[in-house]
Amino acid sequence: MSELMPNLGCEVGCAKEEFFTPAKLSYDGNKVITSVNGEIKTFKIPKEKSELKMTNEISYREKETIYDYYWYSDTSKYFSIIKDHPILLHSAINNKILMKYTVQNHLCEVRAPLSLILEGDWGIYTALGNTVKYFDLETSLCYSFPLSVDELRISPKCIISAIGGKEDLIAIGNYSKTVYLFSKDSCKTIGILEGHQGGIIQCEFRDNYLYIGCRKQNSIAAWDLRNISYPVNILNFYRQHESNQRILFDLNENGLELAVGNGDGSIYKYSTVDGSLLNYFMGHFDAINSVQVFGNRIVTSSGQRHYEEVENPWGSLIRVWSYE
Repeated sequence: MSELMPNLGCEVGCAKEEFFTPAKLSYDGNKVITSVNGEIKTFKIPKEKSELKMTNEISYREKETIYDYYWYSDTSKYFSIIKDHPILLHSAINNKILMKYTVQNHLCEVRAPLSLILEGDWGIYTALGNTVKYFDLETSLCYSFPLSVDELRISPKCIISAIGGKEDLIAIGNYSKTVYLFSKDSCKTIGILEGHQGGIIQCEFRDNYLYIGCRKQNSIAAWDLRNISYPVNILNFYRQHESNQRILFDLNENGLELAVGNGDGSIYKYSTVDGSLLNYFMGHFDAINSVQVFGNRIVTSSGQRHYEEVENPWGSLIRVWSYE
C-alpha cells in the first residue's frame, strides 16, 4: 500500500469557507457548485498549477434550506432544489431563473424533492413519497408514475433521499434503508434492495453494478444487477462515516476505481474488480464530504458541523488534485 496515489501531482486549486456542503463537479470538469451556509456558490477551477486559488463566479443566498444542486449539460446552467419551492433551472452567467418545475405531493402541495437525475438534455426524473415524476425540460410538463412493489404499499409520506439512473433503470433510495429499481421503459417498479444499515444517501450505476452509500454505514454496498438477491460480498469499500451528513463517493469513467473520503481527512481509492485498496492519501484537515473524479483530477470538499470548539485554522476547503 502506498501513502500517496501514484505520481500524485501538487494541488492545483483551492477555495476556503466556513462550512462547505458536498461540492459537485461540472460535466467538463472546469467548475464546481456547492452551498455555504445558505448560499449557492460556483467556482472556476484553474487550468494551470501556478494558479492555486479557485475563482468564485456566482454567490447568492437562498431564502430556504438548500437541498441540492446540479450542473446542466454545460457550465452555463444549473438546477437548484430549495425547500418548499419548485425545482429551478438557473443561468450560471447572470443567475437568472430560466424555468420552474413544480413538484406536488399527494395533497397537491408544492414540495421540493431531495434529489434528481437528468435524462439527457430533454428531461429530469425525481421522486416524492410514493411517486416517480418525469419533467419535460422544455415545456415543464410533469408525468407521474406510482412507485410500488407487488402488494407492498409505499407510504406517500416516504422520504426519498437519493436517486440514480442509467439507460433504462432508476434507483430510488429512501431513509427507510430501502432502494427500489424502477424501469423507464415499463414505468413500473421491478425490484427492491434491502438490508442496508442506514438511510440511503447516494446511488451510482456503473455497467452491471449499483453502488449505494448510506448514513452512518462504514462501507459502500455493491449490487450486481444480474443477481440482486444479495450485495457482492467480496467488494467491501470501507470508509469512516460517523455523522448523518451526506458523504459522496465517485467512480472513474470506466468504473474500475472508486474514490471516497473519510472523517479524518483521508481519501481512499479502491478497485471495483476485487475490492482491494489501491492507494490513499491525506487531503484535508476535516471530514471529507465529497470526492469526484474527472480525468486525471480529483476534486474534494471538506466540512462538518462541530458542536465543540475545534482548532482548525484552515476551515473547510474545496481542493483539486492532479495526478498523471
